[in-house]
Amino acid sequence: MVNQFKRGNLNINHYSEKKKKNRFRLRFHTAIVIKILEKILFDLGHVEEISLQVCNDFDGHFHEIKDMIFKHISRLVPNCKPEDILQTKFNKPSFVDDVGIAFRNKDKEILRNCNKVSLDLNELIKK
Repeated sequence: MVNQFKRGNLNINHYSEKKKKNRFRLRFHTAIVIKILEKILFDLGHVEEISLQVCNDFDGHFHEIKDMIFKHISRLVPNCKPEDILQTKFNKPSFVDDVGIAFRNKDKEILRNCNKVSLDLNELIKK
């Protein structure tokens, strides 16, 4: 996906290279969150209502993350409203932090206990 971004194939434009790179990171991060949520909703089956708490990893951009998530999730859960997606700050240390560290350190022992989700690069680009 980085190669697609560097070639200019992802329709991410900005006058500043730094802001362009940040937009790429924001969209990539959010596309992964959306794919994971879709997988969860698919595994659960029919869902009437949903309430999501999303950690804002990109300060000042939660409204964009929320809009992108809502656009996709509202198709799967028609009763979903924008106010059902909340910004939260998770306490540290947390399971998410532990897994992130294990992933960076390639700690297979800890990662063995996690659910794995296969992501298709072409699907991420479409998001």
